[in-house]
Amino acid sequence: MRELPYKVREEHLEFCHGAPVAPEMFDYLFGVEQVMDLVDAYDDLAPVTFIGHSHLTISFRIKDNEVTPIIASEVHCEPDAKYIITVGSVGQPRDRDPRACCGVFDTQTSVFEYHRLHYDVQTTRQKILDAGLPAVFGERLLVGV
Repeated sequence: MRELPYKVREEHLEFCHGAPVAPEMFDYLFGVEQVMDLVDAYDDLAPVTFIGHSHLTISFRIKDNEVTPIIASEVHCEPDAKYIITVGSVGQPRDRDPRACCGVFDTQTSVFEYHRLHYDVQTTRQKILDAGLPAVFGERLLVGV
């Protein structure tokens, strides 16, 4: 893992763990305030950037020096704006929904769609406890925080 790059860009898409500017800092993007810090780097941002780290399901539209949060099951990416899409979490969610979350981006329509999937949370919780990890990691799976 230490050998992997902090971010990967493929054409108009970028993938990174935290904020795309100084990704080695693993900065969180929880809300508009944090994303506003990216406005100055607008020209360096990919049209669509996918991030994790916060384990949330929120996206942000950056256009005309403004940041708009998007809380929806689909994100329609327009060509005259840039987007930061937080892809959610398959484990350890933080959005009060214990289901696994993943997404699909259609490169033809520029639409990202979140998908929620049920999994055996109780068994996963027990495996965490059996492994001797802190109990909070297992307990939070039950409520998604």
